[in-house]
Amino acid sequence: MFIIDKLSYQNRLRQAHPAEKLLFTLGLLSMALLCNSFALFAAILILTFLILWQRAGVPVKYLILLYSLPCLFGFISVLPIVVGITTTPTEYDTFLNFGTFGLIFPEENLARGLQLYLRILTSASSFYLLILTTPVPDLEYLLRKLRLPSIITELFLLIYRFIFILMNMAGQILISQRSRLGYRSFSSSWNSFKQLIASLLARSYIYSQNSYQALLSRGYNGRIHLLDGDYKYSLSNFAWIVFCFISLIILNYYG
Repeated sequence: MFIIDKLSYQNRLRQAHPAEKLLFTLGLLSMALLCNSFALFAAILILTFLILWQRAGVPVKYLILLYSLPCLFGFISVLPIVVGITTTPTEYDTFLNFGTFGLIFPEENLARGLQLYLRILTSASSFYLLILTTPVPDLEYLLRKLRLPSIITELFLLIYRFIFILMNMAGQILISQRSRLGYRSFSSSWNSFKQLIASLLARSYIYSQNSYQALLSRGYNGRIHLLDGDYKYSLSNFAWIVFCFISLIILNYYG
């Protein structure tokens, strides 16, 4: 999470209008969910990776780390679809015998599983294009311009902020416990983990109360106001987005 937040502020697409990045992301995500072309899936994966690497300047090591997460979870999700357990395989199934039962890999399930796996990767890469290039204040600006209720935008800001606070608290407690050999055995590890959760809940409650009092002392009246950035639309960016969409649509039709 810290890496994502850091990259969102330090990339070369930071100053691009957030509406342009949102439009491009939603377009790619719609194609990934509605189309079934393997060529389209591959093109979106390559396109988003190259944009993040070459245009935004995100280091390859971070991209590989982030892309490995949907790869792993996608594989775990698709595995039950591809693999089945049976005692009577047909001649059209790939079969691995383990005595009283066997694993089958039906051909139609393999194609369906591969399509679902690529759809998961493509959707995740489309979201990466937005979250790795757009910091939270810009996302709040988009939510506000979309006329969403203020309670949603404020909860979005507070929850996102508290994620980092809780992670920092948990890290400090964990370091303190390890310095006292709190994880030297299974029983001690379990007890230390329960104490960590209890302490984290207590500290987060106290911090939330203090944060609310700090907001009230600064004139909080039910809304959190942020300064908008100096956003400017770019005709070249819009032209490039339209060109990419047209190219992907043609690729999906012929692919």
